[in-house]
Amino acid sequence: MQDFLTTEELIHRLKLQDTVVTAVDEVKKSLSRKEKVKKTFKTFFWVAVVLAILHTIYSIIPMVVEHRAIDLYGGNRILAIPNTQELDEELLGEVIYAKKFKFDDIEIGDRIVIYGKFGSDRYWVEQVVSIDESRREIDTTFGYYIQNTYNEAEVIATYVRKASLLGTVYYVASTPRGFVSLLAIQGIILTLIYYYYIRKQEDKKWTFSQWKVLLLGVYEDEKNS
Repeated sequence: MQDFLTTEELIHRLKLQDTVVTAVDEVKKSLSRKEKVKKTFKTFFWVAVVLAILHTIYSIIPMVVEHRAIDLYGGNRILAIPNTQELDEELLGEVIYAKKFKFDDIEIGDRIVIYGKFGSDRYWVEQVVSIDESRREIDTTFGYYIQNTYNEAEVIATYVRKASLLGTVYYVASTPRGFVSLLAIQGIILTLIYYYYIRKQEDKKWTFSQWKVLLLGVYEDEKNS
């Protein structure tokens, strides 16, 4: 004799089916939201990688182009000895921002940057005291006493201002040691993010089919109980 379900059993099973269908829909929506978040995170990650590569190239150029690529960039940060010091004292350098030198734009009182003064491998800041436009030469002073004459070709750049803290950090990052340190830090951070937030997430990712099998298994257990 065939067993028939009672009304209560039939209602109970219908409720279980509705519960499973609702749960499957919720899981599907949840997985869809998570996939969107993961795709967005991956996009930001790869954008960060591209920016890191571009910044690396940008930092390399001042190390390989003459005078830190001031003419190429139109301006850059350099370590120079300010003209507010005396030669008989201990001379200290500071990071400054200098722009491309243009003879026709220079005025008396402006400060310029010279390289290799006294046979050194340093940049020096000097103040303009007179301009000879016919000979394309300028007279400058260092420490208010020593006067020098330079032709247009000898001037490296025009002094703009003392570099900010951020500018100083950028300068350090574009020196050989600073560049290696920056490259190592960027590499470590990006590698950790990729390993812990992208690769592991992909390894642990559950598909919708897997969730469906799990929920249907729960349903079967409920039905048989």
